Amino acid sequence: MGDFCADAARIQLGADIGIVNSGNVRADLKKGDITYGDILEIYPFCKDMCIVEATGQQILDALEWGARSIPSESGAFLQVSGLTYEVDVNTPSPCTKDDEGMFTGVSGTRRVRNVKVGGKVIDPSAKYTVSGSVYVLTEHGDGCTMFDGATLINTGCGLDYMSLIDYIKGPLGGVIGDQYSDPYGEGRIKIIQ
Repeated sequence: MGDFCADAARIQLGADIGIVNSGNVRADLKKGDITYGDILEIYPFCKDMCIVEATGQQILDALEWGARSIPSESGAFLQVSGLTYEVDVNTPSPCTKDDEGMFTGVSGTRRVRNVKVGGKVIDPSAKYTVSGSVYVLTEHGDGCTMFDGATLINTGCGLDYMSLIDYIKGPLGGVIGDQYSDPYGEGRIKIIQ
């Protein structure tokens, strides 16, 4: 579901990268016909979507912050589209936060590595378009302050559940195929233990 939702965000909004916080994805889809209600079970919060232009460094910080709790589960863990990465769980999280639980930086060895955008190593100084929820990208949801200073490209991108509907009806031709059948995803995120 993470791959599916992140793909919908990236493809429907035309960004380089799509990110979705895991806590926003609330249900799976069963094989068979998909109803409007099924889609609303996946995204019951009806979050606004947007596109920002962020630096590679901001994206690296977001991935590091999202991976801070692994191997434990966290709603802040980022599902991705348009990029791949690895998380070394043997390395303690180097993320720092303030008293309100907001990201303040990275101090120490990063556990997220081998980040590639479109198959190429991410450039910390380059700019990439990132699509996702306003909650994460502009409202500090899940403590994501690292996107402060990113250029807001578009806030009128609709609601998250509509991106799923449009993705199914458009690029997928009404059928969610085998590319989303593996419950562990297609290997965009590798956990190294």
